[in-house]
Amino acid sequence: MVTTFEGLRGPIHLFRHQPINGRLKASLISFLTLFLVTSYAKLPQPRFGIFMPKLDVYTLTSDVTDRVNSYLYRSKPSEIPLAEYPIISEDDLLSYDWNTHTLLLRHSIWYKLREPAVHGAPFVVVADGVPLYVGAFWTSISSFATPVPVIMWDQKRESTHLTIQRGYPSPEVAGEVADPRANDQLRKVLEELGKLKREPIPGKETFDADDNIATKRLDGGQKLVRIGIQVLFKADPAGLVEDIDKYGAGVEIDPAVELTLFGRISSSRPSCLESDNCHP
Repeated sequence: MVTTFEGLRGPIHLFRHQPINGRLKASLISFLTLFLVTSYAKLPQPRFGIFMPKLDVYTLTSDVTDRVNSYLYRSKPSEIPLAEYPIISEDDLLSYDWNTHTLLLRHSIWYKLREPAVHGAPFVVVADGVPLYVGAFWTSISSFATPVPVIMWDQKRESTHLTIQRGYPSPEVAGEVADPRANDQLRKVLEELGKLKREPIPGKETFDADDNIATKRLDGGQKLVRIGIQVLFKADPAGLVEDIDKYGAGVEIDPAVELTLFGRISSSRPSCLESDNCHP
């Protein structure tokens, strides 16, 4: 709308802005809402996460205690309202040891948490958006036992190794209930993320910190024998026997035990290359 009136130097035009009508206003609100929802949907969602509940689980009041007990012992994981963001995601995780369910993290996450009360602070393990099982952060001062998986509170708030234990104070409190940590979907996601710690292959030689072959028990219950790896790389057969004496000093060896290296047998019996009296 334009209003015109005569001034000293000619007509003056004043413009008035028309108020936004209801339909246009609703359209703008709808557009902004759709834009925000679309932008949020484009954010990458974690494939692995440990989430805290959305509601208070720390305060020592009767309503909070009832809520915690409901989350831990009566509710399904999918029935627990969760916080928007996880306290641990695959970005925080360096590796996951499936044998012990120990997480190695890039940095401490304890600053994100409050110390749990004696009834614990529930968490939910989520994989690909699916809540898998309920656990709890637990304090060692608690006299309450629980069959749910627990992560013990670190008083120093420094540790980057978190082990999800089977119950508290010991795994026995879980009884014969199936272990919720051994979840196939969780393992699949961790494998695909490259976070699952590789398990040793049975039958492969293992080496200790000194690059020596680890002590092994021979068949038939004979004494343990430890041999330096240097022996395996001796080129001189005569020196080979000397090195065996050197590194095996003080070790009692059953005379029936034969040590074969590079086709040679220790001098307690003749080599199969020198005698026809060989037995498998």
